[in-house]
Amino acid sequence: MRYRKKHHWLTIGKIFCMAVVLCLSALIALDKRLTVRTYRERTSLLQEPVCLAVITDLHAGIYGEAQQNLLRAVRRQEPDAVLLVGDIADDEVPDDGVWMMLSELAGDYPCFYVSGNHEFWSGRAGEIKKGIEAYGVEVLEGEGCMLEVRGQKLQIFGVDDPDCFGGGARLTDGSSEAWQAQLAACESYQKANLYRFLECGTIKQNEV
Repeated sequence: MRYRKKHHWLTIGKIFCMAVVLCLSALIALDKRLTVRTYRERTSLLQEPVCLAVITDLHAGIYGEAQQNLLRAVRRQEPDAVLLVGDIADDEVPDDGVWMMLSELAGDYPCFYVSGNHEFWSGRAGEIKKGIEAYGVEVLEGEGCMLEVRGQKLQIFGVDDPDCFGGGARLTDGSSEAWQAQLAACESYQKANLYRFLECGTIKQNEV
């Protein structure tokens, strides 16, 4: 979310019921702007496979007519939930692509959202969050939700992008007390012996 020229990623994370992390298993370019990556993780905390579709850095882009390229890419994975991890909207592009996507996905899957820096740069972060929430998406701001998949409980946590607390500054480093307080709040909600996933729109150079 930090670099304007960074690729737009659609990441599909598959979480399996063992105890080691497997390496990247697939990289499929759907078009010049949209990429799918598949990760498989093994954990003893889950007894049945769970699929989480992690969508990030769309920047309100439109991927095929009425978002059909994007929607097909998500549905092909048959996810148990969709995690929207920042820069779903943009500070320069109209929000039409966001609402097209959510009008289809939010009714089909549990959806969870955290902000990216571009939502705050737009000056409309609160408005964007309310719009996303209106589709039934859980907007996470230093809190967590329980997700149940085939009788298994997972915790989904989320924090705002650090630029939320930058006082108008861009590319803040996440050191603000308010942002750290959101992280601490997530930690306080953790339940023992459950698989936990933290959504955060912050990345550093060379990280995806």
